Parts: sequence; structure tokens; C-alpha cells
Amino acid sequence: MIQVSEGQELRTSYGYDEVGNRRFQTDPNANTTEWEYDNLGRAASRTLPLGMSESFVHDPNGNVTEKTDFNNDRIVYEYDENSRIVKKTYPDESVVSFTYTPTGQRKTVTDGIGTTRYVYDVRDRLMEVTNPDGTKISYTYDAAGNRTSVTVPSGTTDYTYDALNRLETVTDPDSGVTTYTYDKVGNRKTVTYPNGTVAEYMYDWLNRLIKLENRTSAGDLISGYIYTLGPAGNRQKVEEPHSGRVVSYTYDGLYRLTEENITDPVLGNEVISYTYDNFGNRLKKTDSSGSVSYSYDDNDRLTSEGNVTYTYDDNGNMLTRSDGTGTVFYNYDYENRLVFMQGPDGTTEYAYDADGIRVRSVTDGVVTNYLVDKNRPYAQVLEERDDAGSLTVSYVYGDDLISQRRGGSVSYYHYDGLGSTRVLTDDAGGVTDTYTYEAFGDLVDHIGNTENKYLFTGEQYDPNAGFYYLRARYYSPGNGRFASQDSWQGSISDPDTLHKYVYGKNNPVIFTDPSGHFSLGELGVANSLRNILSNLQINTAMNLWESRDMAESGTGDEYLDDKLNEVIFAAVTGIPSRIFKFIGGANKKRMLKAFRGGKIEIALGRWGDNVGGTSRSFWGGLVEGRRLHHLGNGLGQNSLHDSLALGDELFRGAEGNLDEILSRIRAFIESDQVRKIYFDLNRIKSTGGLTMGYVAKEELKIIISDPDLLKKTQFVKMGREVSPSLNYLRSRL
Repeated sequence: MIQVSEGQELRTSYGYDEVGNRRFQTDPNANTTEWEYDNLGRAASRTLPLGMSESFVHDPNGNVTEKTDFNNDRIVYEYDENSRIVKKTYPDESVVSFTYTPTGQRKTVTDGIGTTRYVYDVRDRLMEVTNPDGTKISYTYDAAGNRTSVTVPSGTTDYTYDALNRLETVTDPDSGVTTYTYDKVGNRKTVTYPNGTVAEYMYDWLNRLIKLENRTSAGDLISGYIYTLGPAGNRQKVEEPHSGRVVSYTYDGLYRLTEENITDPVLGNEVISYTYDNFGNRLKKTDSSGSVSYSYDDNDRLTSEGNVTYTYDDNGNMLTRSDGTGTVFYNYDYENRLVFMQGPDGTTEYAYDADGIRVRSVTDGVVTNYLVDKNRPYAQVLEERDDAGSLTVSYVYGDDLISQRRGGSVSYYHYDGLGSTRVLTDDAGGVTDTYTYEAFGDLVDHIGNTENKYLFTGEQYDPNAGFYYLRARYYSPGNGRFASQDSWQGSISDPDTLHKYVYGKNNPVIFTDPSGHFSLGELGVANSLRNILSNLQINTAMNLWESRDMAESGTGDEYLDDKLNEVIFAAVTGIPSRIFKFIGGANKKRMLKAFRGGKIEIALGRWGDNVGGTSRSFWGGLVEGRRLHHLGNGLGQNSLHDSLALGDELFRGAEGNLDEILSRIRAFIESDQVRKIYFDLNRIKSTGGLTMGYVAKEELKIIISDPDLLKKTQFVKMGREVSPSLNYLRSRL
């Protein structure tokens, strides 16, 4: 139950069976979703408020072998002996097939487009991807696993990192260097572009962004944003000194945006207000042009918006949009991805790879092929080519999009505190384009002539559809909603995430949704995405996992599954999510199922039979004091109940041979900021069991009770072999 300040009671209720399976969920609008389970407690069906049902069939290992969706379309899944998916068969008999390396990494994927091939180094880091059309992306890495270069047909981009593995420089194919600096607690401080322009960031004592300025090399202000924050961190006001624009924001008791009060000496003053129903569906939008009312069915599908009407299929995908000028028709594939739209202004077709990432679009016969880098937290386009294979535009990325090269001209991207593109500058640092948006992303003003697709929150806008492509789904800024139902079922601990269409919790002033599945705050500004994920609160990660576990029957969206797992892994452990990719199929599956009831047990790196790992558990209360204790075979060393302390060591073998042992494998805290755990990947085996119900078997494990330390862990591979022997954790205290 959520109690808002006005006294209105908004209740989301849940019902469970005798073994704890969620049987029903009723939202604040009194619409109920129901689940059924098989004899092993695995979700067998889900029924929506309007009666549409989807069903699942599992094999003895818990893998989904059949999924029949709300449209009554059935997808069949096949797995190998390690529970890795090897084949998906769709209702039209089309097939997607997968093969794997001996260490469990994807080797090939074959779909209707062709075969994509993957090559890895000895540490299972992705080295090369060859697409069906023959285009390639190649990667190199440093010893810590950071990407040091990305090579595409149009050139190579190089990366360097500081001592804390934070991105320091990006050198583009034209030898232009972008430089990042950070403050003492790791917030981004400056970004200096190859054309001499500089972005400068300032934060309050809670590390929240309060000021961002983009300046020329001479120090002149290009654009500036000053943020006034409320007690809960909501942005109450943003002032733009470069233009005189000031926007004040008002929220309801659930922090949903209810008003934008705009003062703008150039574009004019405006007040935009919003009202919502109990579950967050927008009921009315009012601005200077008048009011628009919205209506919905019990599945929360938008049915009317003023004089505009919508229809949907049973999977919740928008099929038609009709107004006074005509009707736009939309078609989807069996994975609920938009593949075709036709309207009065023409037609557009889309194609996707096996992970659901868009790789091609055709608008009225004009072909655009996208070369996409998926070896990063969120997939990004690096090149666009026409049907003949000729390059039309290339992009350079650091933590955010740095530049585009189109037709011989380079444009550099400058952002506001939400990550929206507000200014483009040329090679000499001169301003060529400016952009202004409403809160939900409608572009209200653009000055300039540069062709540019990356706008609100830095994401790709499709002007033919009027949507932003957010990977899993398409977002309509006009009504602040997604065009199709979310395949992620949300977190029962955060009822806002249970809505299948709302964007950014109806608070687009601070939330973005780059995945098309769930919202993140202040993405891409104060920290890189990598840093944001690694600093999510533990309870946020638990909520993510709770929802992932509830949807364990499968979504049919492997990209969602992989990305959710990587996000959870980073959020829980504080370890870069790329390490998650190193874990083989069966071991990864066991690792993902280990989080139950507030416990986290992650076996890092069981690649085969001879690899070490870690295990973690949160006990009922967080223990003050930091000690890491002996993990061995019950030889009377310290217990496992306390936490890690400065100087604690992990070592293997006879206690009298410490120098040799510590040179091979050890864990210690170098400072109160960063702890590194060194481990050997060649041959690590423990000989004893752990107490408290955890058994080590052939995994070296560590029990840690202090979540602050979990955020500051780095794992570093050592090249020397460690023979099987005794395992200790020894405290210097």
C-alpha cells in the first residue's frame, strides 16, 4: 500500500498459494493479473485482467520448452546438456539456432538474416563479431578487462583508463582525443572534446548533479543548466543561463510530474499540466493549446487520445492509430518487435538480430543498415550504411555519444543533465544546432540544419514513426507511453514498475529508460552507465532479481534476460557486468538461481572444473566492523560471521609458506575506496566445506557481510597456477 500526501490510498495487493507462489496481483485500479504454476512451482500461465492468457511448458531442468503467448502463437525452445538454448522455432517454422564454444560462450547464431560469428580470447573476452553481411567489429582489452580499442570498417577508436579503471581518454579514427576527469568520489568532473569545448559538472554533498556547463575552448558559455533539487532528489527547477529559459516542476505525492511551468524569453511562456489515474495512466494533458483527455482498457492500453483512437493485438502491441488525416498500421514479429508500419506518409520496415537489436530499416525503399556494438551495457550504432554498403554516417562513443561524422563533416554532442542532446558543435567548436524539449521528450524547437537522429535522452529518434527506439520497445513522446507491452514483469516491491506502458515512472525529469524495460536516474551524466549500475542500492538489485525470478518461466527475449542478469550482477556485487559474460552456461544458470530471500550467492568464474570463485551472503542485520575470516576445513581458524577489515588476507596452502602463497592468490583492501581480489584461473580447488549450510566443493568462496565493500571490489586475474591445498582467510588485526 502506498499512502500519498493528499490522503488518497493507492493499494497494490498480492495473493499467494501455500508455498509462496504469487497467484494474483491487483493494481490500484482494481484490475487483477493471475498466475498458475506446475507441480514444481514453475509459472505455467499468466492471465491478464481482460482474460488473455499466456502459458509455459518446462523441461526437468526448469528451462522453458514452449511458450504460447497471448496471441496464441507458440515458440518452441531447445537446449543442450548445459541448459543453453540451441534452437528457437517460431509458428511460421522459421528458426534461430545457436552454437557455443567449449567454455560456454556464444560461437554462432543463425537466423533469417544469416549467420553471425563470435571469436574470443583465452579469457573469453569478445574479440571479434562478424555479421551476416561480412562487416566486422573487433575489440582489444587491457589486463583489467577494459576495452582498449574498437575497430569497425570506418576506423579504430582507442580507449585509456585511469588507475581506478575509469575511462580517461577516447581517441577517434581521426586522432581526435576526448578526455574525462573525475572528482575525489568518482563523479564525472569534466569532458574535453577534440574541438576544445568542455563540459563541466558540479554536485551537491549527496553527489547529485546541480550544475552542468558546456563551454568553448575560450571559456565562453555554450549552454548551462542549474538544477534545484527537492528533499527526495526530484528536480524542482532548471535554469538555463545561456537562453534565459527557466522550467519549474511540480509533482504529486508519488513524484509523478504534474506540471511544467516554463518561462522562456525566446519561445514564450507555457504551463503544461498532467493528471493521472491511480495506476499512473495519464488522464489529461493541458497546455496553451487546450486539453487532451485519454482513456484506457483494463489492460492499461491507451484506446483514445482526444480524437485519436488506437487498437491492439492480444499481446498488447499497438496495431492502428487513427485520426482525422488517416490511419497508421503497425505489424510485429513473434517476439513483439515492430517490423512494419504503413501510413498516409509512406511505409517503413525494420529488421532485428537474434538479440532483438535493430540492424536494418527501409523507409519508402531507402535502406539503412546499422552496424551495432552490443559489447557494452546498451547496444549502440557505430555505423550506418546504405543498401550498396556505402558508409553514410559513423559514430564515436565514450561513456556517451561523442560525435558523428556525416558527409565529411563532424558534429560533437553536448548534453543537459538528463543526457538529452541540446547542442551540436562543429570541428572548430562553433555551435551549429540547438534543441529544446518538453519534459516527456517532445521536440519544441530546433535551430540548425544538421541531420541528427540522437535527441531526447541521447536516444535514436525515428521521425517516420514519431517514436524513439529504446531497444526493447518504441517510445512515443507525444503521449509519454510505449507502443507495446513490456515483457519484463516488474518488481512487486516497486509497484511503479508493474505498469506495462508508462515511461520513466511518469517522472521523465530525472528518469530515463535506455533498455525499454526499466528506468534509471540521471543516466549518462554524473557517472558512466557502468558506474551507475555498480552503485545501485542493494535493495534495488534485489527488487530486480525478485521480478526476474517471478518471470523465470521466460520472456522470449534473450537480450532482456542477458541485460537484466548483467545489471543485477553489477548492482549486487559492484563488479563490472562484463565479468558476468565470462561465466559458462550451466554455471551461470546455477549462479542466477542462487539469490533467494535476501541472500546472494554468486560463484564467480566456475569455467569448467578447475576455476575458483566467490560466494556472498547478507545475514539478517548488517554487521559493523570489517573482518574477512578463514574459509577452510574446520582447523580452528576464525568464524564466518564478521566482515572484511583493512589488511585482511586470503591465502591458500600451508601457513608457513605465506610469501609464495600470497604471490599467487590473495584478497586485500588497498584503501577504504577499492578492494582487489586476485585470483588464479588455472587450477583452484578448495578441500573443505563451509559452515552455515554452504558447501565449497570445488569453488573457493568468500562470505562478506558489508554491502559497502561489495561496491568497491575489483577482480584481477593472475597467471600462476595454485595447487590444491588448504584455504585460509587470515586477519592482520
